[in-house]
Amino acid sequence: MTGYRFYIPPERISGKKVLFPDGERNHLIEFLRCGEKDEVLVTDGKGRLFRVVLEKVSSHRAVGIIKELVTEREPPTPFITLACGIIEGKRLEVLVDSATQLGVGAFLPLACDYSTVEWKGDTYRRKLERLGRIVINSMKHSLRLHLPQIFPASKLEDVNFSRYSTILYGDYEGVPSLVSFGKEVRAGEVFLAVGPDGGFSHREKEILASRYAIPIHLGYNRLRPEVAAIALLVKFQIKAGNI
Repeated sequence: MTGYRFYIPPERISGKKVLFPDGERNHLIEFLRCGEKDEVLVTDGKGRLFRVVLEKVSSHRAVGIIKELVTEREPPTPFITLACGIIEGKRLEVLVDSATQLGVGAFLPLACDYSTVEWKGDTYRRKLERLGRIVINSMKHSLRLHLPQIFPASKLEDVNFSRYSTILYGDYEGVPSLVSFGKEVRAGEVFLAVGPDGGFSHREKEILASRYAIPIHLGYNRLRPEVAAIALLVKFQIKAGNI
């Protein structure tokens, strides 16, 4: 049995039967050279890992039968939404890939006052689809069993902050450490945010302040948004005991 993990969306699992999506089927056939009666590992992105025996494999269709639930994990605690001002595509992709490996539960692209990149029409759709593929690949690579969500791009004022018990954002003049935080960092949902290349505007900082967000200092060097987001995430995950 190959140690490679495949992702099968829950809607493609019916009872014990598993229908592989086109991309996973192609990898199954062209790269791993798997055939009928071979065993593979499959996750549904909801915390479950299955041992699956391939029943039918062809260039048009791949079907497997679940033989065993190998393991089932609870969602990561706390659930973290990482928000970042929209930046150039490749940089955002690196951020999403890295953040998935570091345990985020969701990613939110922010349309900020100082954003220089706009997502519209087909470009917007393609970007979200691309990010969706990246989180799938990163989830499998990092051996995670929960697939992070990609939220539609939003303005800061449209974010539903009521769902979050902890709200932090990267800021040069912010609090130097998370020492003052206790066990509450593992309770509820967490919102971590950084602005685009120009940072958050005064107006956006006022919005964050009105939601009791805490600014966090990320060092004395000026960081690109994708680096700042990872620095903030790692800083929080260390405090939460996840790293």
